[in-house]
Amino acid sequence: MTFTRYFIGLVAGLCGSVAFFAAVFFACAGVDNYRLVGLAWTVEKVREREHILDARSAPALIIVAGSSGLFGIDGGIIAKRSELPVINASTHAALSWQFIDRNILRRAMPGDTVLLPLEIPYFMQPPDFLNETNVEVAHTFGLDFFWSLSLSRKLEYVRQLSTSFLWGQIESSIAGSGEKATYGYYEFTTDAIGDIDTSQARTIPQQVQSSADNDYIPPMVFPYSGVCKSIEDLRDRGVKVIGTPSAIYLKDENVERYRSFLPQLARYFSDCGATFVYDKTGGHQHMSAMYDTVYHLTKDGRRLRTELLIAALCDQKAISCRN
Repeated sequence: MTFTRYFIGLVAGLCGSVAFFAAVFFACAGVDNYRLVGLAWTVEKVREREHILDARSAPALIIVAGSSGLFGIDGGIIAKRSELPVINASTHAALSWQFIDRNILRRAMPGDTVLLPLEIPYFMQPPDFLNETNVEVAHTFGLDFFWSLSLSRKLEYVRQLSTSFLWGQIESSIAGSGEKATYGYYEFTTDAIGDIDTSQARTIPQQVQSSADNDYIPPMVFPYSGVCKSIEDLRDRGVKVIGTPSAIYLKDENVERYRSFLPQLARYFSDCGATFVYDKTGGHQHMSAMYDTVYHLTKDGRRLRTELLIAALCDQKAISCRN
């Protein structure tokens, strides 16, 4: 009898805990929290891009990447030569490819051209790769992304939700989302086509070098990368896709490995039905062009990188250009 009561109490406690977590899980979905400054800025950039893409009525040249596109390409410079209007729909914080595909690429329309200057991790990870940042951004948008995952990835999603994030969401639900910050990346305003103004960005060598210390150049494009399926889906919808190397700063010992990786990257895009365009640098940048990570450029660095890229796009006839 004592054991039965103990077992019933254990089950009841477990069920109560699960019910409590489920209530918190669902209550926290779709809640903004500006107290988490980095997370809030990342969410804001995604929403801006969704709005720009949804508001247009005609095909465009759409730049889609992580922060190497956001900090590394000036859509305004490309627009001066492209016959299509330009939208910089690049995001931030290495969001999972499945999230980018659902929230950004699904908004492409027939006649669009999508330019993919993607960071190397997108060719090393499965499309539903999850980490804490991915999950917190997705949860701030609601539960659509969660429901799109397989059962095993749903469990991983739940595991990645930190207690501090959940309590912060509860606080925002009760006391309001707080005020937007005016420091950090919030100093970089966004224009009508999605470009951010990084005029105040200056090279921080220690941060760039620290970022480079943790960077890895793979020997190949891993077969479980989800980029190819997205390219095929876009082409089936009447969208042209162009691949190009991302802007990146490399440690000296990684330069040759990176140069060996680029032909494999070009072959990957070609096999998936996309055009691939190099500029003369292959995306490789000097420290003087960088801001605070291996993928973030200063305004001058971004201008020089973009001028080389648009010259390559036009010279190689990847897009229709004005003289």
